Amino acid sequence: MRSPTIGLTFPACAHARKVNKLVRTFEMEASFKTNPQQWLSVVVDKFRMSTNGGKEYTAQDIVEQGTYNLFLENSDQYHASDETFESS
Repeated sequence: MRSPTIGLTFPACAHARKVNKLVRTFEMEASFKTNPQQWLSVVVDKFRMSTNGGKEYTAQDIVEQGTYNLFLENSDQYHASDETFESS
């Protein structure tokens, strides 16, 4: 695959590896870094996260409530309102 911006040729799987690394980096940052300004994987002031077209959350929402709490919400098996970023 040829990159239009710098004229280099990359194997098709190289892009998949980059995306995989970016997602892993984001997951690590969202799970362990409580200051979104330290995140390198996203542009924090532009970032929004949602699942299946649901409510959008900001990086600040993630560090205040935790990713699992935002996505799972309250159910019979999990009580997000009883959890914190640290406990989720």
